[in-house]
Amino acid sequence: MKISLPILQAVLWLAAAASAGAQTFKLDKPSYKAGESITATWTAGPGNSTDWVGIYKDGQTPGSTGVFSTIWWYVNGTQAATEGLTDGSVTFSDITLAPGPWVAHFLASDGYDAITDPVPFTVEGTILSSFTTDATVISAGGTATLSWVIDPNGQPTPAATITGGPEPVDVTNTDSLEVTPSVTTTYTLTVAGATPRTVTVNVLGGNSPAFTLSQTALTADTPLTVTWSGGPGNPTDWIGIYRAGDTPGPVASTRWWYTNGTRTAGEGLVSGSVSFPPDLPPGDYFAAFFLNDGYTMGFGPVVFTVSPATFAVSSFGLLESGEISLTWYSDPAASVLFNVQESTDLKSWTDVGDASSIAPASGSATTSAVLTPAQGVTDNRYYRVVSVVQ
Repeated sequence: MKISLPILQAVLWLAAAASAGAQTFKLDKPSYKAGESITATWTAGPGNSTDWVGIYKDGQTPGSTGVFSTIWWYVNGTQAATEGLTDGSVTFSDITLAPGPWVAHFLASDGYDAITDPVPFTVEGTILSSFTTDATVISAGGTATLSWVIDPNGQPTPAATITGGPEPVDVTNTDSLEVTPSVTTTYTLTVAGATPRTVTVNVLGGNSPAFTLSQTALTADTPLTVTWSGGPGNPTDWIGIYRAGDTPGPVASTRWWYTNGTRTAGEGLVSGSVSFPPDLPPGDYFAAFFLNDGYTMGFGPVVFTVSPATFAVSSFGLLESGEISLTWYSDPAASVLFNVQESTDLKSWTDVGDASSIAPASGSATTSAVLTPAQGVTDNRYYRVVSVVQ
């Protein structure tokens, strides 16, 4: 007994010393409602003035490339280091952490060395993961499907409403909605307990006072001028031309300029115009004014059509062989090819098989072709020359 007593005293003393020096880090609750204050408390910290508490999304590693805390405080409860505290607490108030899992870290000396184990916690509330449309550009009278993903996060199914159309639509317990806007419309999905989200469905239309094309029906040899007014004036606002049916973003534009008329961003222009050269192949297109190097439309989209360019025929003759000879004016430097077409009614035209993809004659102001009519030489048959942009 005399021997064991000092040993027992020593064990108790060591246990007390270990308890007194143990580092702890904890939160006041394991879960919080959205917007509720969070208090972190520690004991036996290093006492450095730049020790800090950071809140990270679950799965993030502090100090990893591109990873940053969502909110943080030094141990004095501010973002300006002063005195170090070995024991203390900080409170995060007026915060807007998204519902879901989070982790609190107690880190040393403005760095990422952990002082204690991290503490996970949860923010309760509904998570609106996405709100999208299957078509950002539609024709007048067309339909787009809006889709969304809602995670109640363990809570009862929340009420959900979409606004932007003629009337609000209750979409609780659904995940999609078809819409047929008559004009470009921004839809807002509001879900109880979550941050609202928006998507825009752009409807193809015509010229407006704010955004105008010089022509909405032009030939392939005609330049196109786009004029706008009342824009935001960002240096990287741009004008893009797309083929009908293309979706800006997933599909690259056919032609584009910044608002200064080049592909190098310069001065932002609230009002102005840019011109596109006559090099669009025949077809249907739309033009729009896009914001800040992105795909959000500020004006438009405006539809337009490019038809084949026709060329003046300088001579036309019937050869003894039964073939036809045509000569037309052309520019030897133009980046075009020519097709000869025939028609019986001046409405429907077809390419003549042996007179297509003809290059301009080198060094000459005219180009010629000899062709065999598909139906032989008959009355009431017409011919024309059109360009094909390379």
